[in-house]
Amino acid sequence: MVELIEDAAQALEHRLAGVSFALLAIALALHFAKVAARSRAWHNIAQAAFPEERLRFGHSFGAYLCGAGTNAVVPARSGEVLKLRLMHGKAPETRYKGLASTLLTESLFDVATTAVVLVAGFSLGLAFFGPSLPTPLALVAGHPWPVVGAAFALSLAVVLLRHKLPRLAAGSGRGFRILRQPRRYLTTVASWQLAALGLRTASILCFLAAFHLAATPQTALLVLGIQSAADLVPLTPNGAGTQQALLVVALGASAAGFGVGMQVATGAMEVVLALIALPLMTGSLSWPRATAAADLEAAASTP
Repeated sequence: MVELIEDAAQALEHRLAGVSFALLAIALALHFAKVAARSRAWHNIAQAAFPEERLRFGHSFGAYLCGAGTNAVVPARSGEVLKLRLMHGKAPETRYKGLASTLLTESLFDVATTAVVLVAGFSLGLAFFGPSLPTPLALVAGHPWPVVGAAFALSLAVVLLRHKLPRLAAGSGRGFRILRQPRRYLTTVASWQLAALGLRTASILCFLAAFHLAATPQTALLVLGIQSAADLVPLTPNGAGTQQALLVVALGASAAGFGVGMQVATGAMEVVLALIALPLMTGSLSWPRATAAADLEAAASTP
């Protein structure tokens, strides 16, 4: 283990010294375009949820940037709370339950693509995902009791909450309205999310090339799978640490610089964009003051 850490540290120093800043700039530009495409998809979901409210994309984009910047430095995806409060401040007729459910609708595409990426990656075998990563079937076969326990806990939770779910879900159905219009969903939401996925993949390829790693579709698929796995349990901001550990295990010590460099570069850019967007939307750089200003703006605009 100590040798692995030492090798990773040496590889990190070597990779950071030889990084291509031109490719790094292109990768960041593609990452920004991905965030913009994602925010457009969320905006369209929110507009379908509240058709009586004339939502402005600039407000949705600003709130999305603030949320992404917060998630880059605060764990447990706390930026989603700020995003919803800022959006509500600019559109006071919206309701928090309805806005919160738009996040679930937005995540449906992510769940589907994550499943496709993981299944496609594992179907290619251990030679692709790295010799140290076992297949899901091997994990289940080697550790059956945790799987059985998790299934039992999930079933018990469903039984206990079955009477409370309708009350908890009351008023939250607005966020799913666009799903009742499949054509509108495909053209105004899924299309933007698919474009964002393409931009994300292109950004990863540029990051790989910038750090002199194999910029192949297979490697990009691996990185996408690792990022998705790290996002499942957001104990750290944007899965920091978890992503790097998985990349080193899968690609070797040479991936340490790539993992750290990509995380730092994208996180720093998201924080800078949030610091620009937050005062433009609220007039303050303070998170508490910004949310308070958003609440006051919403209250002042409500008859």
